[in-house]
Amino acid sequence: MLKRSILSFFILLILQIVAAQNGNQNNLKVGESFSFQEELEKDTKLCFANGYNYYLHSVISEWSGLGQRKIIVRKFDQSNNLVDEKEQDFSISPELIHTYNASFQINANQIVTLIQSSSKKGLKTDIHAYTFDKTNDAFSNKILASYPIESLSKSGDVISSLSANGKYLTVIYAHKVIKKQPQQVDCVVYNTENMNEVFKKSVTFEDNFRTSSCLTTDFGKVVIVRNPNSYKEYKHFVVIDEKGQETKTIDGKLMIHEPMLLNINNQDYLFAINYVDKTVRASHDFTNLLVYNLSDGTTLANNDIVIGKDVKNKIVDVTIRKVLFENNKFFLFTEIKQEENQAKNQNPMNPNSLTPISYYGPGNLFELDLIGKILANVPIDKHSYFKYRYSRTYSMTPFNGRIYLSGPHVLFNLFEDINVKEKFDYYAATRGIEYDSLLPEFTTYIPDNNTMINLYNKGKDQFIFTSFQP
Repeated sequence: MLKRSILSFFILLILQIVAAQNGNQNNLKVGESFSFQEELEKDTKLCFANGYNYYLHSVISEWSGLGQRKIIVRKFDQSNNLVDEKEQDFSISPELIHTYNASFQINANQIVTLIQSSSKKGLKTDIHAYTFDKTNDAFSNKILASYPIESLSKSGDVISSLSANGKYLTVIYAHKVIKKQPQQVDCVVYNTENMNEVFKKSVTFEDNFRTSSCLTTDFGKVVIVRNPNSYKEYKHFVVIDEKGQETKTIDGKLMIHEPMLLNINNQDYLFAINYVDKTVRASHDFTNLLVYNLSDGTTLANNDIVIGKDVKNKIVDVTIRKVLFENNKFFLFTEIKQEENQAKNQNPMNPNSLTPISYYGPGNLFELDLIGKILANVPIDKHSYFKYRYSRTYSMTPFNGRIYLSGPHVLFNLFEDINVKEKFDYYAATRGIEYDSLLPEFTTYIPDNNTMINLYNKGKDQFIFTSFQP
């Protein structure tokens, strides 16, 4: 009996030593669980990641009468434990309507959140910039601009974008178009290092179009996407800088979804998923990929594409998540948002009623040459789907000089030869951790200390961060 006990003790000791060696080999650190309201907290970003700390930034903006409207910043230490949490309420007054626009990490120490606040009583709308600065661990609020309005329903729209190199932030106020009158659009471009104005310009458009979105080039120019109000005309772009404006038109009858910019050799290339308009208007079509040289206003290609071939439900959006340039080739990463009807027993009068639910899933990776021709079209690992989740399905993680995509099971490289998956099983280091699911969009590599961070859902709004050295 004693020999058996001694043998059991040594076996347990050996297992503990092996486990410790494996853990030390990867320096696995599992943080304590923290509360995170995934369904309420929107546009969540992991930011300011270095060898000492990282932060999680999110916004809650509910429309109900008792709705919460606040910005949340959580700080985590090297052991992935929550060490501080700051909240900023942006409900300045119950008389105001507050609308969240966007948030951007504008430099190494600051993240700015843009809020539009409109007053029915004061007949004005303000654009607020709430900035969290990690150097003083506090929020500040600045009104960037104020505009008169006729009513809440006739207030304009705030549109914003950050340049791909992160140097310039554009904030636009597109005034409400009333009875086909000219539209005034006010643009301000900021230097993100100090939020000083680079230039400010007010433009009046006489055409029957509206401003739907904007892009910012790496040199601080603003690209406004003009959307027609009729079925007889098609989108075009207006490029604005401090010297003036220039209209860029596209060949063909194209219905363009949200575009993306990339600057290569001082040439701005624009990429957009679209479909070619025909006699019978289509809806929610994603059949073409436009490559457009914005600098000289020429269409390089509008490729026929197949995307989401295995998606059984309705595709409601295809987003271009990232465009990279390497070895004289473009690599374009896409993500699909699909919608399906799910039974909901919330209506006692109609218990079998169906409610549409949207969720994200991976799209395709496109490899293109310099003239816009598609060289390869590879579906991104379809096992990355997370049904009914609000998070995205993958992140693009720089690691050892390469770009990897993180899915729920592997970190794989499709960069050098996108027909061969180079799998890197970074979950082997985290086996044994109890969790419901991984949120791959938050996978982040920190080169300062050679550490990979992952975020896991443990259920009931409880989450944990883990890290290891691959």
